[in-house]
Amino acid sequence: MSDARCRFVQITDVHFIADGEPNLTAAQVAAQLCHHKQAPHLMNTMLRWALRQICEEVCPDFIIFTGDQVDFGTDEDGLANHVEFRRLVSDVVSAQMPVYYACGNRDRPRERFLELYGQSVYGFECNGCHFTVLDSGATAPKYGPDPPELFEAGLAQLETMLCVADGQPAAAMIHFSPFPPEAGCEDPQWGDRAIRMIQQSGRSVPVLSGHLHRGRVDVVGSNPYFNARALVQSPYAFYLHELTREGLTVYEYLFNSQQGRWGRWPTRWRFDLI
Repeated sequence: MSDARCRFVQITDVHFIADGEPNLTAAQVAAQLCHHKQAPHLMNTMLRWALRQICEEVCPDFIIFTGDQVDFGTDEDGLANHVEFRRLVSDVVSAQMPVYYACGNRDRPRERFLELYGQSVYGFECNGCHFTVLDSGATAPKYGPDPPELFEAGLAQLETMLCVADGQPAAAMIHFSPFPPEAGCEDPQWGDRAIRMIQQSGRSVPVLSGHLHRGRVDVVGSNPYFNARALVQSPYAFYLHELTREGLTVYEYLFNSQQGRWGRWPTRWRFDLI
């Protein structure tokens, strides 16, 4: 498919809480943002605004949340966070718009994520472009280390995508980036193996992630690793990605608290894919 092309929106680190403040006005949100660098209590309102603008104006082929959909997923309060987050998304986003999710460290326990969102390692295709969603794991004293099988499944999924894509555009999504090592990937050896697998494939496969909140762009060899800024933290961003055989173009949308909407920043990132 020589004209393979996909436009999709990435949202990361929403940190949604069920007992936040819904249905605020733009003036009310602006007044509260003056006192907070992170605003999980405002996501009930701001996420709804963002999704509505994305669906009505950006019109992507799909939306991907790259982890930490909720502020915490444990216990009954954590279950409520997940349930209300899913309800908000389904209320705003048409059933015809595909929405995908990566598992973040705050979305655990993983069993709950799997029950509510489906698999944490999987692949899909859109308009001739190939995508894989990976699970970066998250060591925590309460849960212990993740099983090696989780990372082996991710590497197998990545290898499958590289084979099936066969020269067509491809990208990977994950919560913790495998690069740089300090980004927080639970198993650096797994991250190193993923990076080597991409390098040895002889092609570029953008890796899109979250977790850091502040955003970061790295290039290893010819391969871009794009770490998106969080929706929950100033400047409350989301991203439009345009993927083709020739390259990946990334547009950043930043929140204007006076208008209660997001504006596309003039600067864009362009990665030529080899």
